[in-house]
Amino acid sequence: MYPRFSPDGRWIAFSSNRYGNYDVFVVPVSGGTPKRLTFHTGTDDVVGWTRDSQQVIFRSARGDGAFPSVAVLYQIAAAGGMEKPLPLDWGYWGSYAPDGKSLAFNRHPAVWSRQHYRGSYAADLWVANLSSKTYTKLLGDERYNR
Repeated sequence: MYPRFSPDGRWIAFSSNRYGNYDVFVVPVSGGTPKRLTFHTGTDDVVGWTRDSQQVIFRSARGDGAFPSVAVLYQIAAAGGMEKPLPLDWGYWGSYAPDGKSLAFNRHPAVWSRQHYRGSYAADLWVANLSSKTYTKLLGDERYNR
């Protein structure tokens, strides 16, 4: 699930439950044996890559966020190693800016598609400046976007 090409076009990251729960894997675009990157008992869903193609971004609920059951964005080296949470309290989708210094992200899934819905699951859009650790909400609640 969730296949994503690396920015350099050499790898595909994806999530698979071949060992009982969804973990993160990478495989060369030419094929071969996938390499398993995560080994946690929780669900790890691939979201994307860092711009240098060195790290895979994924989401998982491991208790590192605002609430134990809320997903947080993590990154892990494509070569393997320990994952680390990104400096966000929640995170569902995310994408690095071309310079790698900012991250556009959604704090939670936008599962509602009803027009004009403004409840807690309305789509939100944030930008994190990773060096200054500041966060700007761009979309999410009409009261704050006028």
